[in-house]
Amino acid sequence: YPRDGTVYQNITNNEGNVVAYRVGWQRMHKDCLRWCSIIERHKDSIDGDLYYDALLIPQQSNLYDDCIMSPDETIYVDRIPSEAVTLVDRELSRDQHLPNTFRHYIQLPDSTIPLSWRSKEKTGTRHRVNKNVDQCQLYIAPSSIPNAGIGVYSTVDYKKGDHIGEGELLLPITDFPYQEWWLVTDVQWDAGLCPHLYYESNEVNSIYYPGFGAQINCHFGLNNVEHDKPKFDSAGLHRSKDPGVGAFTNWYDMPNIATRDIRAGEELFVDYGYSWFEYRQQYMGDIPREEDFVRADRIVQKMQTFSDMQDFKVSAAPALDDLWFLVRNVSTQALERALPQKYEELQEAIKHGTARHSVGGSSSIRSQEWLNANGMCIDNIYVNNSTIPQAGRGAFAKRFLPKGSVVSPAPVLQVHYDWLVNQTSNRVQLLYNYAFGHPDSSLLLVPYSSTVNFINHDSQNPNVKLQWSSSPLHRKELLDFSSEEVLEKGFGLLMEFVSLRDIQPNEEILLDYGSNWERAWQTHIAEWQPVPESDDYVTADDAIEVMGILTIEEQKTKPYPENIQTACFFYPRDGTVYQNITNNEGNVVAYRVGWQRMHKDCLRWCSIIERHKDSIDGDLYYDALLIPQQSNLYDDCIMSPDETIYVDRIPSEAVTLVDRELSRDQHLPNTFRHYIQLPDSTIPLSWRSKEKTGTRHRVNKNVDQCQLYIAPSSIPNAGIGVYSTVDYKKGDHIGEGELLLPITDFPYQEWWLVTDVQWDAGLCPHLYYESNEVNSIYYPGFGAQINCHFGLNNVEHDKPKFDSAGLHRSKDPGVGAFTNWYDMPNIATRDIRAGEELFVDYGYSWFEYRQQYMGDIPREEDFVRADRIVQKMQTFSDMQDFKVSAAPALDDLWFLVRNVSTQALERALPQKYEELQEAIKHGTARHSVGGSSSIRSQEWLNANGMCIDNIYVNNSTIPQAGRGAFAKRFLPKGSVVSPAPVLQVHYDWLVNQTSNRVQLLYNYAFGHPDSSLLLVPYSSTVNFINHDSQNPNVKLQWSSSPLHRKELLDFSSEEVLEKGFGLLMEFVSLRDIQPNEEILLDYGSNWERAWQTHIAEWQPVPESDDYVTADDAIEVMGILTIEEQKTKPYPENIQTACF
Repeated sequence: YPRDGTVYQNITNNEGNVVAYRVGWQRMHKDCLRWCSIIERHKDSIDGDLYYDALLIPQQSNLYDDCIMSPDETIYVDRIPSEAVTLVDRELSRDQHLPNTFRHYIQLPDSTIPLSWRSKEKTGTRHRVNKNVDQCQLYIAPSSIPNAGIGVYSTVDYKKGDHIGEGELLLPITDFPYQEWWLVTDVQWDAGLCPHLYYESNEVNSIYYPGFGAQINCHFGLNNVEHDKPKFDSAGLHRSKDPGVGAFTNWYDMPNIATRDIRAGEELFVDYGYSWFEYRQQYMGDIPREEDFVRADRIVQKMQTFSDMQDFKVSAAPALDDLWFLVRNVSTQALERALPQKYEELQEAIKHGTARHSVGGSSSIRSQEWLNANGMCIDNIYVNNSTIPQAGRGAFAKRFLPKGSVVSPAPVLQVHYDWLVNQTSNRVQLLYNYAFGHPDSSLLLVPYSSTVNFINHDSQNPNVKLQWSSSPLHRKELLDFSSEEVLEKGFGLLMEFVSLRDIQPNEEILLDYGSNWERAWQTHIAEWQPVPESDDYVTADDAIEVMGILTIEEQKTKPYPENIQTACFFYPRDGTVYQNITNNEGNVVAYRVGWQRMHKDCLRWCSIIERHKDSIDGDLYYDALLIPQQSNLYDDCIMSPDETIYVDRIPSEAVTLVDRELSRDQHLPNTFRHYIQLPDSTIPLSWRSKEKTGTRHRVNKNVDQCQLYIAPSSIPNAGIGVYSTVDYKKGDHIGEGELLLPITDFPYQEWWLVTDVQWDAGLCPHLYYESNEVNSIYYPGFGAQINCHFGLNNVEHDKPKFDSAGLHRSKDPGVGAFTNWYDMPNIATRDIRAGEELFVDYGYSWFEYRQQYMGDIPREEDFVRADRIVQKMQTFSDMQDFKVSAAPALDDLWFLVRNVSTQALERALPQKYEELQEAIKHGTARHSVGGSSSIRSQEWLNANGMCIDNIYVNNSTIPQAGRGAFAKRFLPKGSVVSPAPVLQVHYDWLVNQTSNRVQLLYNYAFGHPDSSLLLVPYSSTVNFINHDSQNPNVKLQWSSSPLHRKELLDFSSEEVLEKGFGLLMEFVSLRDIQPNEEILLDYGSNWERAWQTHIAEWQPVPESDDYVTADDAIEVMGILTIEEQKTKPYPENIQTACF
């Protein structure tokens, strides 16, 4: 934005004609964020800062008027500082503009719609209900392998490469000795399953991998499932701000993939590795391997051919049995086990193969009836981000689950409390958070069924309970042993999650973890503080995406964070010859070798010496120095600390970044740890002891006062105002950050809503690019309720946040149904006293636009002049020579002074001479709203106002809903959770019938099928209240407060549109609401049918997998010049822009 009088340098062509202009960058202007093309990047030789040269692009018509360039102008700007260059999303590219977004108003109860508002102009839409009737696809039942316990069966066909079931979590178990852990030795997976896990800790690691990792058996002749690479992230939580970080595992979605076609009814098997059985050979014997079954198949074929020969005449069956007994006895133990036991079984073994015959032949393919009678479904749950704040991921119902049904079985492993809690070091395994326990027992039970470890806590509205199973799969006799004895009894305990009520498809499964757990969590939240330097923490995955793989030299100027280390997959073949590197004396000081092969276990630390790009294939390769100090690797990978080995031409896919040991979230010293408490009824007396009685936790009571009220404004005839009940210091954040709703491509003249409550898009300049036409912002809460007083303004807004609450257009039908702009901060611009009304600067243009009916409003300079005038008037009247004793004369004199002023100044001055002392005492600005009486007492606010501070905002517990509203404090049944002043608009103002374009604001409006009116709430935070038809805890009703102009309900729907502000609704609690409980409203049956239809029919838009926002792109790609974009172009929706 150039200063007035800026001189531009002409750029001329060969004929001397001016073809462009050049100018140096001068200053930021929040409204002038223009498209630009980056020509060049410079680094200042003195201050080291980055600067850019850019070409401005003049095609935007939706900018602030002073920013618009003529399309004929070509302007180059030099030395633009890096903070004035950014990326923006092009118009209509953000989520809210997708053609497949959900749109529906929130339905008001019939009782709230007066007859005068009802019409048939707009009757709502009928939607069909989507019924989820898919079958259960996975069961646990007795394994087809004799004495192998539980097995997992499929009820549907799978093709090779298909994903089976839900990806499971992985729980690293670190720095604990093996010998105490039958749990680890029997159910563990080596960290080589995911080699990054080698770096979780200092000592040998293992992985607790429930679900398919613990329930599926191994059969080397029938294995049909393999595991792939899991995902790693913290579900949107960060150690700098979230007390839930480190309380759940970041490793999840471990895929289970069919290695061959699988028939419905087959048992699933996974390769444990030969070492698992070798470790148990002393009590399991030699287990047949794949090659044993291949040999066995050849032997039975040969035996059958031999016995069919004409010359072989043995008619007596016993003789054939003896012959077969001899054949089996001369075999190895493993081969003998692979062969049929009796000669008479040869035909069946040949028909099905010896591997299938070893588990019962065709009878091992279980029917649906057999599975229903003998097994239990483990496929009722899928995994998604939890609706519970700070919980990470959660478990959701795949299908309708009636009350009393088994949602999931939960086989459990019994372990001792001390195995998970190291009393000496006070180190607690993360697995402790997933274990079931009781204060009166030293036993902990660790569930290992599929997906049940994702079931989160809700003490208010749990929909499942835990109980012992009545299935024959449960060894109930184990409940009679003591807690010490049962530790030696191995597998067999089976619990189950049972539904407490009907559970709908896609509803989150929630369990009450117990009062001890809840008290511990509340204490943790109250006392939690982020660890030092947590703001700067990034994981290896983040670092590799942002920084890439850097050489030692590059790291001198751009070092990785301390927790990050380069690592290389490298494993030499047997017989590899190393090239010696000698010093000047001819002594070998190091070795060099070319890279040879990947090995999943051998991910070693390394230092990158150099990067090469192959001249033929264009691939990247690295030369590296291996670092030999790791003792927690696979044995064959460990190097002598005396060895120095250089490896050449390592392919880029074999080089990565890893998190150093003990640096990940689960190892933080401030993480939450507590077991899930079992009901008293589930703990047998034989398990109870006082060895471990649990820890007592104090209750965290949230008793803070309401800090914000709405009440009649201290400005006469200004309607509602917002008041604080506490002191704020300059710079303090006030209340909850509010959402912003872009209003796009709609004409102004139809919108009294926009013209009276709108904010210009300059409030957040990125919003200029929401659409093609002029934009405005609907900014409820502090953006709509707070008044403006130029002499008393004490609040300003800062930059909002922008994200989709973890949803993405490639997979989430909720994308675009809520605004991604949120947490718009409200900041005190000066110290504010308790009882003061809050005021924000609307800008002079807001009042100029309304000057014809509001007159001239005093500005800040008018109050400054008024203060000087009253002081001078007082000084003048106090002079000895000024003798006017009659009060009327002083009034006349003051009337004269006011009348010769401008209208704005006249309004800033006291109306009567007798008010001068008060005006001098408080200042004319404060006097204009009543002086000291404008500082409201708590009693006045209680009597005349309503609290708007009962709610805070966090990620919603409702799937696909984005952010939600949560109770700050206890709210008893029948109390007003929040008032909701509403703006009345016509249906057609939000729904364009011609273009079928629906404003996003429509999703936040209240409506009814029988009325053309929509009501848009503008109170603080109520727009975050989400839908729940099963367990709502608030209802909507008209307010009985004097703030509500109830006479407006008697006007027709057409008349009430002309009546302006005054309608007031309120959210009232249907029951007691606890602190931190989400506030939920029933949006109505029409809304719910529309949402179910939307989910059923939703498909992602083309190319949505590749979509990134401007914020994502700038973080990953940075600011690129035109030349750089030729080889590394931005996505089509991204454009560079310059302030």
